[in-house]
Amino acid sequence: LPPPSAAATAAYLASVGVPAPVVAALEADHADCLAHGLEGVIKPKVGLLLKEVVAGDGVALGAVLGAVPRVLNASLEAGLGRTVGWLRTSLGLRASTLKRIALARPQILTYDVDKTLAPKLAFYTQELGIPVEGVRRMAGASPDVLAIGLGNDLRPTVAWLESLGFAKGSPALVDLLVHHPTIFHNPLETAKRNVKTLGEWGIGGEGVKAVLASSPSLFRISLASPSNASKLKYWDAAVGRPRPAIATDAPNLFERSLPK
Repeated sequence: LPPPSAAATAAYLASVGVPAPVVAALEADHADCLAHGLEGVIKPKVGLLLKEVVAGDGVALGAVLGAVPRVLNASLEAGLGRTVGWLRTSLGLRASTLKRIALARPQILTYDVDKTLAPKLAFYTQELGIPVEGVRRMAGASPDVLAIGLGNDLRPTVAWLESLGFAKGSPALVDLLVHHPTIFHNPLETAKRNVKTLGEWGIGGEGVKAVLASSPSLFRISLASPSNASKLKYWDAAVGRPRPAIATDAPNLFERSLPK
């Protein structure tokens, strides 16, 4: 049986609007996360989450706790509280943006500021030259930019972009990443194959940069995919333009729906 403190915490969570199925699952599978002092430990943490993260939304709180129940085990001062404070102040996230991020990637609330979050912000701002407001926009549009690994994902992607001619700190790279942060969480292999295909069409380095910057979908959707193959076939038949001309003159057409 779960300890009495867990039952008291479960009753409290239900009272602030956490859905009953979530409360039941926490009691059954994560009683250790609930077995803390209600007044001195649980209520301050839940109060912080309600006020600063989910804007009083009990259902949203349930989604966060259901996904990462260990957030209730984190130290309020050195862990959860510091992380939430950093996201709100250093990154400058509005409450509504933080709520959206927490629902999309709740594990971010468990990240250590010094080991994980601050190094990523430094990478974006100091190494890549993206202003804080740009990073804030990136995180709001794609919370994964705070969740994906610095060494395994972020740096390799930037290194590859540099190999294409997007220099660190350049306006072209900053603009590309700020407006299309999903580039960071797409498999590089698709983009690399597309670059190879563009080269086979006779498009040089600067042309490749322009195509990718104008059609970021080509970082994630193969030129050989059914949707892009259909578009290329249609443009060839409808306007008689060869593929290289379409790619270099109007790459944004890859972003458009063929039926519409």
